[in-house]
Amino acid sequence: MKIMRALGGFMLIGRLQAVTVISLFTAIAMSLPALSYLLSGVPAGLIILRKGPAYGMQVLLVCLLAVVLFVALAGANPQVALAFALGIWVPVAICCSVLRITQSQGWLVFAAGVIAAAYVLMVHWLIDDVPAWWLQWMEIWIKNAFPEGGGEQYQEVLERAAPAMNAMMASGMTISLVVATFLSRWWQSALFNPGGFRTEFYALRLPNVVIFLTLMGIGLLYTGSGQPGSAGLDILVVVIVLYLFQGLASVHRIVAAKSMPRGWLIMMYVLLLLVPQAVLLVACLGLVDSWMINRNKEG
Repeated sequence: MKIMRALGGFMLIGRLQAVTVISLFTAIAMSLPALSYLLSGVPAGLIILRKGPAYGMQVLLVCLLAVVLFVALAGANPQVALAFALGIWVPVAICCSVLRITQSQGWLVFAAGVIAAAYVLMVHWLIDDVPAWWLQWMEIWIKNAFPEGGGEQYQEVLERAAPAMNAMMASGMTISLVVATFLSRWWQSALFNPGGFRTEFYALRLPNVVIFLTLMGIGLLYTGSGQPGSAGLDILVVVIVLYLFQGLASVHRIVAAKSMPRGWLIMMYVLLLLVPQAVLLVACLGLVDSWMINRNKEG
């Protein structure tokens, strides 16, 4: 915690310090792609939440130049830096800007869902057969992993997984964006408003406009093929992820209100990791919680 406070305080001293930290962590993230949102996105999010979108974009533009220079000196393709900017910094900047303006984590979660839905629509617009495209890419990965052969045994698994890959990417994008922005907000809270993140998280409520994403998914489902891998199903998976975060906030709020042991929270997260069906259960809880909140407000 002390290290995080010190690092955050150093970043917020000025633009040079922010550029130095974000560029350094981005360079590290390039060798650890799975942690890209955490290492590169979270520090960028802190700057935007505290200093504002305009200040943050100025910092990120300089970071982009620094990372391009680093990549070029390392002998790699400079487009890698552009991929980080478009794939991580821009979405995180949008989510953090929404949170800064609305002061609502519900709107932040919705913004992440909109970005993921836009990704889904773009992929289905650019590619005629998305499952076949994913299957082709996975076959290339398997061949690279087994250069001497032997990857044929995974062919059936790849064919089953291909229709779900785009939905998995969209849901993974949503989760990564929300978690990265949450961590940026928690970091800001630890520096300037201890306990503020917890209060804000307990109050998380998805905005009513989330119904439009749901209707979009259902509409595409009926106008399209309705088969696994269709745009409609991909968007509906994103909606489930949105309600998952609503459900998580609801469980945390209930545990805190009733002074229940934290073991309940640990058990919930273990189930979410080990039992895929638990995701639907918590998402349904989030849907009911959202409906109850809206009903109480109307009453």
